[in-house]
Amino acid sequence: MIRRGSDATAALLKIIEGSEGSPNSKPTEKGTAKRFGARRNLIRVKDVEVEGLPFKVATFYKWIFVKRHKEIFVRMGRNVFIDVDKFNDLMEKGRLSNE
Repeated sequence: MIRRGSDATAALLKIIEGSEGSPNSKPTEKGTAKRFGARRNLIRVKDVEVEGLPFKVATFYKWIFVKRHKEIFVRMGRNVFIDVDKFNDLMEKGRLSNE
């Protein structure tokens, strides 16, 4: 049974990571932040500055609060993650063409 608090968070992160035998299941390190997910490329919102994304943490929390770009956020309990693949797609849609 999953308990509230850090045990629940750890259990959810294990679910995101997948099975321990899979080569994709281990989080990779970039800086000090961890990327989680066997199927998705997820970054915790509080770690975006470490990852080098071009926005501040406060910007992402504001987007969550005003429900802007809901497709890029994944909520697991109290943790909020950014789906990097969907974030990159969103940035590509907003790119100006040089035609």
